Amino acid sequence: MLHSIRETHGDYQPRRNPPSAEPKPAVRAEGFIAYTDLEVVDFDEDAFQGGGTGSASAVFDWLYLQGDVFGNVMEFDSDSTESVGGGVHLGWRDLERGSAGLVGAYTYLSESDVGRGGFEGELFLDRLTLAANIGFLGIESDSYGYADAGVAFYPVDRARLQIRGGAFGFDDDETFGLLGAGAEFLFLDAVSAFTRWEAAFYDESGFDIEQHSIVFGVTLYWGADEPSLRSYDRTHFKPSCGGYLVVGRIC
Repeated sequence: MLHSIRETHGDYQPRRNPPSAEPKPAVRAEGFIAYTDLEVVDFDEDAFQGGGTGSASAVFDWLYLQGDVFGNVMEFDSDSTESVGGGVHLGWRDLERGSAGLVGAYTYLSESDVGRGGFEGELFLDRLTLAANIGFLGIESDSYGYADAGVAFYPVDRARLQIRGGAFGFDDDETFGLLGAGAEFLFLDAVSAFTRWEAAFYDESGFDIEQHSIVFGVTLYWGADEPSLRSYDRTHFKPSCGGYLVVGRIC
């Protein structure tokens, strides 16, 4: 009798589903508007910003594959910058532990070619997710190292609070510092609202650049078995854009 009770209750372990070759697809689309402030030495200018991203993912048991498209425009008084591009993610993901993989992205930024490639990883700790990215960012013929890290907290499954920080160009003594924070809430099964702050800082030999963006937007989701941000983030999606501000926006 004791042996039966222990088998039934005391030593119970959740059963993992066997590996499956059938993909679990999901789709995400985001649109946003924003206010941007750019300071270059003694020059200060504001801009309207708008854009969006789209992502499609497929999860084959422990393997994830994701493709992204993105676009962004900043309308300053004297000029405008446009960026458009795409990216891909490939790696391993365990819903109870975390993920590790490769990421590559290309951005066409106002007649400049920008490429990014590196490693991305996450660690899942109950309602906390720790994330880190490292790699190289190429702007035309120049190459820069980049690294950033972030923390996301889910007070409830449908809400996410997050912060991030990092830099690129630190390997070439031309460091751009990066900071950001944001919040998102899934108020319908397929629709969420979000806000975020993104910033970049540069100070080299008296040449200062400081840029801030305040963003508001809406995201549409489809594909999760359980409609929640924690489920979408941990099961299906990686961030679709790095969000590096260099007058324009680099993904």
